[in-house]
Amino acid sequence: MKLRTKLGWCAYICVILIFCLYAFAILSLEIAKIALFNQTNGELKVHIIDYIYLAQLICGLLYSCCCSCCDTRETRYNSYTNGSATTLTTTIFILYMCLTIHEMGDIPFFCPADYPYTSPLIRTACQVRAANLLLIWILAGLSVITILTVCVIFIVFSLTTKKSDAIDNV
Repeated sequence: MKLRTKLGWCAYICVILIFCLYAFAILSLEIAKIALFNQTNGELKVHIIDYIYLAQLICGLLYSCCCSCCDTRETRYNSYTNGSATTLTTTIFILYMCLTIHEMGDIPFFCPADYPYTSPLIRTACQVRAANLLLIWILAGLSVITILTVCVIFIVFSLTTKKSDAIDNV
């Protein structure tokens, strides 16, 4: 196996591990958020989009694990399935953001300590929600960076391969 191939597999495994850790963190925070909101006696309400988003997180994790563990050419390069999953995930993510933007009422996003919360549970729920949303945006940013990096690597690899093929044919 060539060094370039070994480095590619190492990078692939590192990216998958990072995304899995982020996904598990987001899943854990979403479960904690739902549990905390349910404990506030109706002061903070869980919306149906929270459950849809939770189901999407679970399905996305299962799909990712399945595709990573059972890495066959058919699952790895099925762009229709991956494109559909990405579109669905992005749609649910945008809906989640739009529908839950005001769920904390007047409480500022970063949950300051000097705000007059009705209970410590509300502040904890606020902090969990803020951490969850920050991780979601970080993961989205990492996804964009990863996709751009893969595109650049693919272009460079294609150009390098064409040049080496042209030299070999001379």
